[in-house]
Amino acid sequence: MTSELPFHLKYRPTSLDKLIGHEAVVGQLKGIIKSGKIPNALLIVGPSSAGKTTLARAFSCALNGVDNVKELQGAYQEINAADQRTIEDMRDLIRKSRFKSGFKRRVIVIDESQQLLSSAAAAAALLKPVEEPASGTLWIFCTMDPQKFGSGTGRAIANRCQQLVLEAPGEAELTKYGKRILKREGMKYALPVLDELVSRSNSEFRTLAQMLQACQQWAETNGGKNLQKNLPSILSTFQAADDDLAIEVMTSIYSVKYQPAVLALLDVQDHFRFVNSLLWCSQHMLNVAVLGGKRHPQVKHWARVNREVESRTRKLKLTLGQLAMVNEAMVNLKAESLNFQVDAVSLLSARIYRLVKSLKDNG
Repeated sequence: MTSELPFHLKYRPTSLDKLIGHEAVVGQLKGIIKSGKIPNALLIVGPSSAGKTTLARAFSCALNGVDNVKELQGAYQEINAADQRTIEDMRDLIRKSRFKSGFKRRVIVIDESQQLLSSAAAAAALLKPVEEPASGTLWIFCTMDPQKFGSGTGRAIANRCQQLVLEAPGEAELTKYGKRILKREGMKYALPVLDELVSRSNSEFRTLAQMLQACQQWAETNGGKNLQKNLPSILSTFQAADDDLAIEVMTSIYSVKYQPAVLALLDVQDHFRFVNSLLWCSQHMLNVAVLGGKRHPQVKHWARVNREVESRTRKLKLTLGQLAMVNEAMVNLKAESLNFQVDAVSLLSARIYRLVKSLKDNG
């Protein structure tokens, strides 16, 4: 029977003991609880879908002796700074932080907290409350862009926090997570394709869960037979649109085609993740060329964007100089976007003609 909830929500761990991976960080948090020496604030950093907010919720539950944040009844507040980052939003959080909760700690989680820093006044308003929080209040900041906390108000916030760094899940963690879902959903028929799904997951628990649910939905009407044969068409129903756009942009750049690259940029939804995809792809393409057919554990051939761009550009016979030029442009692009004056996608849109022309001149 198809699940009534999305798998990535249904199988989101609610306790520290059920988390997959991050053993060192989990051990550190358990030690904090045992010692009773609770910091004023935490800064949890890690890539998309690494489990930052899941960890924040699980720690909040363990700290207060409950099984789910829903039981904290007003002692847990979570916002997404992509939507709530005005000075009024922060003042409201500060006001709520002063109320007594009836639990050991009131926890306030600010997800996507790098977005908060785009509002100087809002970010500055939190400095005093985070440094000297109201009695019984813990602030937790989650971000996938720690560079934004390297200077100015971001650095001031980071200096007031105990920092925890999460790595993207590896194949072993993803496989364990996938097997947990397959067992609980009775999906033995999907076990033969699990390795392939893991390889397509871009190191994201959420993406793997979505792919497994797509397989279950297909099996509801078609049975579990021939799943592997039909896997490409099954997965095509939900592959991230931004990944397709990243493939289009990188392929167009390497093919020195200006117009299709610019058109693709107009439809990008998640600018941060998109620019990271471009950067990782350019690094991958350069590394593959440098290795000359050899393998290296740090070169991730399995990422979909990398795999597709590598396949589509193979006949172009790109030189090391051209590949290095694109990689340098992407590194500079990411670095320059960190000052908040303009986002990286807008920067690329403005400079892509010069990059394409330089590639053509060096072809």
